[in-house]
Amino acid sequence: DNRQETLLAEPTKLQRPDGSFSWFPGMAGSRYLTGEVALQLTRLAMLTGEDTPAASAVRTRALGYMLDCMVKDVARMKQQEKQGHKVKSLDSESLLQLYVTALDQTRMKDSRKDAHDYLMNILVKQPVFEDIRSKALAAVVLARTGHKNLAKDYVESIRQHTVCTETMGRYFDGARAAYSWSDYRMPTQVTAVEALQLVAPDDRQTISEMQRWILQQKRTQRWT
Repeated sequence: DNRQETLLAEPTKLQRPDGSFSWFPGMAGSRYLTGEVALQLTRLAMLTGEDTPAASAVRTRALGYMLDCMVKDVARMKQQEKQGHKVKSLDSESLLQLYVTALDQTRMKDSRKDAHDYLMNILVKQPVFEDIRSKALAAVVLARTGHKNLAKDYVESIRQHTVCTETMGRYFDGARAAYSWSDYRMPTQVTAVEALQLVAPDDRQTISEMQRWILQQKRTQRWT
């Protein structure tokens, strides 16, 4: 606990009163950075089953900022609808917001709940995402919000984009698992495994083969 509190102290200095995080002291809050901090703290709490008061407070403020951004996004989308431009798919930021709130099981009310439900309605009806990481994030969101059949469709799509070898295991070998931060191969693979473990836990062979690829990467390069 002491170690965790020490590690949390430095980034906490960059959290602003509105819950957002800035890249450097004195800068405006970054929505992207705030989302990443909230994501990592939420996943850590979920995976370990533990959450210190300090980490919980930081995550709660960051999530509050994300939800307020979500409310503004939805207001903008609704305004676009009034002008005849119906929003038919979610961008990466909206999907990440749904993912974090699904992991955290965030309780919402009033405008936040309305905005969340609006985005979920789009997610349920939209065409399947093209990139692998978004497919995996969507599968997790749908599975955790009661849309298990749709989640299974996404997981099946993920499977169909993999290749498998005896030495390397199962992985994504194509443009849909690119090298940008949001879909760099390692986070893409890990998120896909997470989706499989949640939606198709009985498919142990595919999960094991994908985990083998992750371990093979550890043998040959640094993890980032």
